[in-house]
Amino acid sequence: LSALNRRKEIIIVIERNDVMKSLLHAPYFIYAELKKDIFDILLEKHRAENDYILWINQQGKLVAINSFWITHLDETWISAEAKNMHTWKQYGLFITSKTDVLMLKVNPLTRSFDFIVQGTIKEGMSAEHTAQFLKKNLSPLKEKTTTIQKDQSPSEKSI
Repeated sequence: LSALNRRKEIIIVIERNDVMKSLLHAPYFIYAELKKDIFDILLEKHRAENDYILWINQQGKLVAINSFWITHLDETWISAEAKNMHTWKQYGLFITSKTDVLMLKVNPLTRSFDFIVQGTIKEGMSAEHTAQFLKKNLSPLKEKTTTIQKDQSPSEKSI
């Protein structure tokens, strides 16, 4: 809601059981509790252009801001319909069909939220429906976790 109220268009990846470090690049890692005051400050620093991503995890920790995909879309996978979609939706369909990640986009003009989960797009959800959707889909972590990992590069720093 903070992003809506500040008229910020923002893409959020919610990491669940599948680890996203091999798919997303972050200029640095934050790993901070996601609280309103911290979120508001970071929201001002987050760059919405070029589909930069706010990366959080299911436990409510902010992993990184200004993240972006380091994987490339397979052109043979993209359907004719998907080719006409915005790039964030193409990535969302691809990534969520292969992982348990949730993607969310805040639309300040329509005051709504778009979700991509399990390769399916849900558009124009109200804040109330979004809260219900998140509660339903962010169940406690399962014991088995899938790790898709890459080595940490020198440009990735933890603070």
